[in-house]
Amino acid sequence: MTRNNQTVIIQFLLLGLPMLPEHQNLFFALFLIMYLTTVLGNLIIIILILLDSHLHTPMYLFLSNLSLGDLYFSSVTMPKLLQNMQRQTTSIPYAGCLAQMYFFLYFGDLGNFLLVAMAYDHYVAICFPLHYTNIMNPKLCVSLVVLSWVLTTFHAMLHTLLMARLSFCEDKVIPHYFCDMSTLLKLACSDTHDNELAIFILGGPIVVLPFLLIILSYARIISSIFKVPSARDFVVLGRFFLEDLKIGYLSSMREGNQTIISQFLLQGLPISPEHQYLFYVLFLAMYLTTVLGNIIIIILIILDPHLHTPMYLFLSNLSFSDLCFSSVTMPKLLHNMQTKDSSIPYAGCLAQIYFFLFFGDLGNFLLVAMAYDRYVAICFPLHYTSIMSPNLCVSLVVLSWVLTTFHAMLHTLLMARLSFCEDNMIPHYFCDMSALLKLACSDTHVNEVVIFIVVSIFLVLPFALIILSYVRIVSSILKVPSSQGIYKAFSTCGSHLSVVSLFYGTVIGLYLCPSANNSAVKETVMSLMYTVVTPMLNPFIYSLRNRDIKGALERIFCKKKIQLNL
Repeated sequence: MTRNNQTVIIQFLLLGLPMLPEHQNLFFALFLIMYLTTVLGNLIIIILILLDSHLHTPMYLFLSNLSLGDLYFSSVTMPKLLQNMQRQTTSIPYAGCLAQMYFFLYFGDLGNFLLVAMAYDHYVAICFPLHYTNIMNPKLCVSLVVLSWVLTTFHAMLHTLLMARLSFCEDKVIPHYFCDMSTLLKLACSDTHDNELAIFILGGPIVVLPFLLIILSYARIISSIFKVPSARDFVVLGRFFLEDLKIGYLSSMREGNQTIISQFLLQGLPISPEHQYLFYVLFLAMYLTTVLGNIIIIILIILDPHLHTPMYLFLSNLSFSDLCFSSVTMPKLLHNMQTKDSSIPYAGCLAQIYFFLFFGDLGNFLLVAMAYDRYVAICFPLHYTSIMSPNLCVSLVVLSWVLTTFHAMLHTLLMARLSFCEDNMIPHYFCDMSALLKLACSDTHVNEVVIFIVVSIFLVLPFALIILSYVRIVSSILKVPSSQGIYKAFSTCGSHLSVVSLFYGTVIGLYLCPSANNSAVKETVMSLMYTVVTPMLNPFIYSLRNRDIKGALERIFCKKKIQLNL
């Protein structure tokens, strides 16, 4: 509909970020990692607060809502930015632009009010500690949260409705990566006086007033702190803020007859003393073989341009994962066998759990990506290049790293909240999560529920996806008319299938086929299989059965030989 020289705009064009085309993929990967980290980090906080009854307090009620608001706030702009970076068109519908503006204002303002509520909570806790429970009662806390959500709804809706009444000229390019309110006002043809007046009037209550309330709260807090008679109490009050920042999770606490454990003792391997040196040499040789084998694979893939393909991108990440996975446990095992000192600090034990889960899970997801690559290569060979594009491959790798970060961090934080008794002997050669749970004195119900739920996503689901890929692959292979074509198709995925069988075979043998007799010995042997043997054999499987890797080795050695002759 036309009115004077004003026209109805059905979409806007977002100018985006000022970056060179050759840097597009790099920034895309960077922003994707930042966005996924934001989402997963805030999700971890929300899940922990929901699951742990110790965190059902006013402070963590506000924090959970703040995390939810931050999660949504980043989701208002980042998905559209990432989509526009991947596509040539950067258009956004008129209604979508208004919706983006509404939610940007909504979740941005929500953080302001929740920070005020958190500042008030700190103020009451420090200035009126004896009356804290009465003042910060559940009714008041819920009312503060509801009031925050209602006030932000009013503010965001008012500005959005005022924007919706404006008309826009032919110029529809927004020099930004999202629909910013001030930028939209500059594009409007109709009178923006009411919008500017609303911004001026509401800027005080929505931005300035919350800031002043926070400053006032902390002025009162600081005033109370300096009235504390002893330096020791002053330090205690200071620690109150530090514990809030780290969410109160990273230390064991004394409860009842529970004691603080500063270190654990690893029982190690069931080896007789006279065989100790022999096994030390054996494990050292296996570990060095694992490190060198995987480093050679990584270097070959980096140096040889013939290997700059999706399959070898996944393989280089798998080799790096295997190298790190074996390094989580083997150096400590070798150290303990030599020094007879089997202790490991509490923090070191948690770190070992984190990296063990991280690199173990990373292998799962990379094997899924490799199975999908083989499926596309065999079932859709003519469309392989377009399907397995560089952007998709990088996205699969980044997604694998981010998901494993979330999983490992979740279990580690849940483990960190537990308290432990006097018994600090771990019947294993590394800090196994199941062994640690048996030593805990506090309630491990939440940990067990999370393990039960998450294992289906991080173990069963990847395995099921790999099986599904190979069912489709075998189905396509059997349709090939010639026996030579069938052999070629099977050889294409032979190395990957061998690695999958080796990895999941040991895991299934350990977790799905338990034995009543010698269970501790069996667990140790199976653990050695997938922490030492599997990472060591993977480079040999991919080098001995893979013509590309052997070709890369030959090209490098031939090049060296020619250079020496010259």
